[in-house]
Parts: sequence; C-alpha cells; structure tokens
Amino acid sequence: MEEWLVELSNYCLTEAQAKTYYSLLTLGKTSATKVAKEQGVHRAEVYRVLRELKKKGLVSEHTGRPSLYSPAPPEEALNILLLELEKKIERLRENQEKLVQWLTLQIEAKKAKPSVLVIDDDKAIRRTITEILQAEGFNMQVAKDGGEALEKSHREHYDVALVDIRLPDIDGIKLLKMLKKDNPEIIEIVVTGYPSLQNAVQAVNEGADGYIIKPFKPSALLTMIREKLAK
Repeated sequence: MEEWLVELSNYCLTEAQAKTYYSLLTLGKTSATKVAKEQGVHRAEVYRVLRELKKKGLVSEHTGRPSLYSPAPPEEALNILLLELEKKIERLRENQEKLVQWLTLQIEAKKAKPSVLVIDDDKAIRRTITEILQAEGFNMQVAKDGGEALEKSHREHYDVALVDIRLPDIDGIKLLKMLKKDNPEIIEIVVTGYPSLQNAVQAVNEGADGYIIKPFKPSALLTMIREKLAK
C-alpha cells in the first residue's frame, strides 16, 4: 500500500492529500472525523486537506450535520491530476530560459565579488569587519572559532581569510595551514591585538600573506586585501 501511496503523491499531491484521498476511497462517503480517526491525526488537519482536495476537484462536500465528503472516482481524479501536472510542466518550460539566465547572472555576480571568511571570537569585531567589507561589495561569511571556520571551508571556497591569532579552540597560526588544505589558493591575513615579532615570524612561516594589528583603520584593511587579491 505504501508504495502506491507514494506513487499517488507524484500526481501533484502532497503526502497528506494522497492519504486523505485514499481514506475517502476506502471509507466511501464519510465525515472528516472518521477520516481523522483512521489516520490518527487531528480533525482540523483533515479539514484543511479536504478543502485542498475539494479545490482540485477530487472531493465533493455534502452539506449537513456533520458535513460528509465523497471522493471522485479514481480514473476521473487521476485525469484531473495529470492535466494539472501537464500545465505545471508547460509553465516550467515557458520559464526555463528566464530561470537559466537569472541563475547564470547570480553565479557571475558571485564570482565577480571576492568571498571573505572572518574568523574571530569577538562578535563586535566580526560585525565591524563584515560591515566594512560588505559595503565594498565583498561576499562575507563569519566563524566564531577554528572549528566553525574549518567546517565552512570544507563546504565553500573563500578567496580571503581574516584569522584572529587567538581563538578559543585552535591556535590561529596553526589554523592557517589547516585552512590551506581545503583552499590552497586562499589569501590568509592574520589579525591580532597582541603584536610581537615572534607572532609575525610564525604567521609568515605558516603561509600567512599579511598581518594587521587591532585596532586598525578600515582603509588599511581594504588596501591590504585589495593588494593581496591583485597579486
């Protein structure tokens, strides 16, 4: 039975609509209360589905107390649904070219805007950097720690990573090499409020492309990112 209910739901019906139509076929002319009892669902849900089926022309309502419902014969019902499906396919075909054009434009627009991943446990810093770079047309993502950054880098390519040197779970300098595994071409800029020669040397040794100290001017950050991207 489940196999054919799944098949029935392919005819422009939701799972609930397919089950309710099947219940009416097996019960015959009946009330929403009996359908709800058979399916083990709330009567209000059955009323909602019955209204949908009635609108499709698959169910007739007989007024009275209580109202009774009867299903359209299977062949008639499936012909109605096939016609609806054919109309839907025709609409999709008519809109296919426009949809392809729109999707292509979205891809091109995203490619034209470099993507940046900001990795910092300070929410205010994440928000500030995001606002600065979004205003300049960058695609922005944020991560509050190294684990979240690695998870996001597994799923998506980033052109630039701004990495806080002190993160709650992974040392920022160690994270540089880990991010490179997923995005070998990623530009990595270390951001820190704890400047030292040792940190700078470590960052460079691990492949960092730049180093900027908090607090920094927005113009300085933008200049550094643009210079690195240009190279």
